[in-house]
Amino acid sequence: MRRSDFINAVSLLFPKNRAFDLTVERDFTRLINGLLSVADSERERIERVYLDYFPDTSRALEEFQKTFRFRFSSEFTEQEIRMALNALVRMRYANSTVESISKVFQEFVPEGLIVENTPVTNAAGLCFAYRSVCGNTNIRCGNERAMCNWHIGNRAWTPTVLKTDAAEGWNLPYNRAWWQLCFFVCYKAFRQEDGKFIAIQRLKVHQKWKTFLEFVLLTLKPIRSVAVMFLEYVPNDEEISYSDDSNGLVSIAE
Repeated sequence: MRRSDFINAVSLLFPKNRAFDLTVERDFTRLINGLLSVADSERERIERVYLDYFPDTSRALEEFQKTFRFRFSSEFTEQEIRMALNALVRMRYANSTVESISKVFQEFVPEGLIVENTPVTNAAGLCFAYRSVCGNTNIRCGNERAMCNWHIGNRAWTPTVLKTDAAEGWNLPYNRAWWQLCFFVCYKAFRQEDGKFIAIQRLKVHQKWKTFLEFVLLTLKPIRSVAVMFLEYVPNDEEISYSDDSNGLVSIAE
């Protein structure tokens, strides 16, 4: 509220006569202005306390961490701690839908993508795909990549699984019905015309986020669902970047 608005509001408390006219300089007016100066300082203090309620502007990050019982190590910057606390606050109002989980996840991994596996795609298929092979009649002259065994993806890399019940193991089964319960955690996802996934690009995350990331996903996801993690943890001091090459691309075409 502006000071002039506050004075107008105070003037409504007094009778409508010249003795209480706040536009005339007199002792009564100076008294009201003195009281308003106290109100101004109190308003600033109240606004500051109000801003402490939000992780982005709070002066009490230690108290936030105690409230959520989650202590962040010295590897995290202040800004990263605020990002994580924002995620914890949002978790209080989140539900178990993929859209809601994604909003929480992107509080601390803004470039991350969480997508539901619909239409159902069995990602336990190939993690390596040939783009051109010898004798492929679709390859034309002038195509610089028209070579034998041109491929995408990494034959040695497979996604990991994050689920609530570890008793069944953490491998990737080939049972198609099992994949109906899955959602993918990744950087980018590519679909074919019928909507099925054909390739997924790995998401890079600093190693220090691993515990917190798994905590968030395990807390929010439905018990029977499974997070299929197309995710690569990199050293904390490594700069994360994504190139146009296909090194991080995993083909999951059936």
